[in-house]
Amino acid sequence: MSISKPGRYNLWLSSATRDTLVLNYQNTVKVSFLDKQLEVDPVCDKVVQNSEGISLPFFRADSFLGSFFIQEPGDYNIQVISEKIMPVEMLEKTASLSDTTRFISLFLVPNTR
Repeated sequence: MSISKPGRYNLWLSSATRDTLVLNYQNTVKVSFLDKQLEVDPVCDKVVQNSEGISLPFFRADSFLGSFFIQEPGDYNIQVISEKIMPVEMLEKTASLSDTTRFISLFLVPNTR
């Protein structure tokens, strides 16, 4: 992950889900970034309408995970542990109507006042 400006950033997780009320993560999502570790049970904080790459019956649900202060610009590693992360090849083979939620991505948003 490349950061161009120092400051506080909010960390968000995007999921494709059939049910925006219950995301159905069986375990908490663990994120390690810099020297901070977060362990969060994702909930839908924001539904994104007409999200590119997500088609019915799925909706995009974004979950706030926490925030980080980054002192210097640069390239950083981030580690994510979740049962919802799987290779694209596996996702295509196991896609079924019983899938209710899929992990899409993590993204950082600069925190503004």
